[in-house]
Amino acid sequence: MMAGLAKASCVNNKALRRILLGVVMTMLLSAAGTCSAQATQAERELDAPHQPEITVRLTGVVREAATSQPVPHALVTLEGASLQGALTDARGRFEFEGAPAGTTVMHVRKPGYRSATGEGDESDYDVRLDEHTGDLKLELRKAGSLEGLVQLSTEDPAANFVVELLRRTVVDGRVSWSTAQAKRTDDQGFYHFEHLEPGEYTTVTQAHLENSPGMGRLDAAQALRVKLNGYPVTYFPNVQSLAAAQSIRISPGERARADLSLTMEPFYPTRFNLIGPDGKDFHPDMTSDAAKNGAPVAVEILDSKYQHTLYAGFYETGDGMVAANLPDGDYVLELFVGAKTAGAAMGDSKADYVFGLMPFSVAGSGRMNGPVTLQPQMSRPLSVHFTQDAEGHAGGGNAAANVNAWLTPAGSGYEAAASRINAVHRGDVIELMYSPLQPKWLHLQTRERFCAGVVRAGGVNLAREPLVNDPFGTNPPADLELRTDCATLRVVLSTADKSATGVVESYRVYVVPDFDTLVEARSAIVTTVDVEGVELSGLTPGSYHVYAVAPTVELPYRDAAAMEQLGVTGQEVVLGPKASSSLVIQIPVRP
Repeated sequence: MMAGLAKASCVNNKALRRILLGVVMTMLLSAAGTCSAQATQAERELDAPHQPEITVRLTGVVREAATSQPVPHALVTLEGASLQGALTDARGRFEFEGAPAGTTVMHVRKPGYRSATGEGDESDYDVRLDEHTGDLKLELRKAGSLEGLVQLSTEDPAANFVVELLRRTVVDGRVSWSTAQAKRTDDQGFYHFEHLEPGEYTTVTQAHLENSPGMGRLDAAQALRVKLNGYPVTYFPNVQSLAAAQSIRISPGERARADLSLTMEPFYPTRFNLIGPDGKDFHPDMTSDAAKNGAPVAVEILDSKYQHTLYAGFYETGDGMVAANLPDGDYVLELFVGAKTAGAAMGDSKADYVFGLMPFSVAGSGRMNGPVTLQPQMSRPLSVHFTQDAEGHAGGGNAAANVNAWLTPAGSGYEAAASRINAVHRGDVIELMYSPLQPKWLHLQTRERFCAGVVRAGGVNLAREPLVNDPFGTNPPADLELRTDCATLRVVLSTADKSATGVVESYRVYVVPDFDTLVEARSAIVTTVDVEGVELSGLTPGSYHVYAVAPTVELPYRDAAAMEQLGVTGQEVVLGPKASSSLVIQIPVRP
């Protein structure tokens, strides 16, 4: 029996080996056949004639956008498998013999010119090329410049004075001013700003002290007796505030001039001692690790209307005082101390930031002011809740998590680089923390699928009036309704043509609500080959006007007078709850 089993096992093993051998041979033969087939296919591909890239002859002209005059010696580059370049001739014309057919990008630049399609030194164009493409018309804008002479009442040269160039811009739909450049005057008092885009500008000189002894080496009593002379902040044309400043419109290629005359005045040392929220002298050690790793003591000098000035204040680490050197006038001292620095000064690791605020006057002499009593942070709560739609449905979860909020200065017309203040989320409430008595615009942005409803703040319409935190009064909380019945709008240009060749024109579409809202107008770029247009979702149901403008146009949609001056016309559209609508918008005339 056992012998039979052994014999059967032997036979079975032999049979198994034969089967496995056959499978392996089949696999090898199959692989060999596949390799042979692949080799044959590769040989056929090598033998096949090479298909060259389709190219076309491309011609065009570069002109100055404002005058339509040809621009000679401009560099035109064409993207493709390899970058190609050509210089325009005396008539502004260029030519490429082997331009790749299809969609590509062209760039145009020349020293002394700015972009006509956006910001920067280069005009960028999307183009679609085939054998039927005609002459391309590309543009640059000639750069402008602004120069001037700073003259002093002493008739000395105004050497090494700091002059700032402010440019009129649009921020969140409102007209504002921001610093474009800053230069120092030469040894004769001349300054020069060049390579400027067309627009409105003005200039201002920073305060300049003629004699500035080592104030840091003097104690407070000695510093107050120091006699200082200098030149106050002065805007063009020789005025003391931005509100009174004159704007200078610079056209493409224009060389403008703005001279400034400064009168020497006495400046007076002003000092402030500080008291912490605990009632004790506040003197943080700025060399401590906590102070180095936290926000410093930030000092700002405001005018009597709580608006920004260009006068500087600083914290003196030696005697623990705030110092400023100022001409006669009415001011407000505002200061913030970071949480870690404040905590180190008060011995409280859980301390939050603190602030101080004190109106004061300078009148003919130096003065010790104060004490400035620092206070814990002030905030304005913004509660957010969902509303029900027509079917009685409401969103779920934390409503505030679907909203971003921030604040920007109101009233001064000046937008500083760090003037935006982001709100802080604390559970289902958004804390709006900002300077007391300094008016701020509130801005909201909702996440996908949500849109903003009514905002209530004690009877104040925050779309038309800024927020003000009054440290001496009551600040009613704000409340935001968050909607889920948002609408969608698809915008298509009236001349959209998917088969069109040549320069692909771009426009920026703004969807501006006709009703009061804190949400910024939605915008998007749409081109003349986008036959499907562009879709904007998350729109609050209501009436809107839709504008299509050149990508370089900033739309001051919150300023009726500025909109009228711009001369643009929008098309009205009404969006119902949960609507999905389309609008064909007419192509505007390029400004």
